[in-house]
Amino acid sequence: MRDRNMSSKRTGWDPSARSSLFSGTRRGGRGGDARDETEQLLESANNERIEHLSKKTEILRGISVDLNKELKEQNTLLDEMESDMSRTRETLGGTVTKLADVMSMKSNQHMCYLVLCIVGVFFLVNWFRKW
Repeated sequence: MRDRNMSSKRTGWDPSARSSLFSGTRRGGRGGDARDETEQLLESANNERIEHLSKKTEILRGISVDLNKELKEQNTLLDEMESDMSRTRETLGGTVTKLADVMSMKSNQHMCYLVLCIVGVFFLVNWFRKW
């Protein structure tokens, strides 16, 4: 036993240090204080990083909520636009059919009416633009 104590004094290593290191209990003295300070510094650094990450997470959550609202509004607008385009397509289809019927007639009288209507609309548009 005396040899063991002598060897530990020569090397500076204390055999009880290992047991206190792995048992979860701390030895008193300067080594324990430094370890406590290091743990406190690491803990405070971790807490700061956690706060920073939680703030960033909240920012990202707000952005995702805003994006969701914007996408829903745009989907509504796109649905309305699709229905408007369908109505316009149907109206133009009917107009083209009627125009094709007029063009298929051999009567010159219908062609004169068509040309006069187009010229009249052209003059009306120009008159309203200048006004």
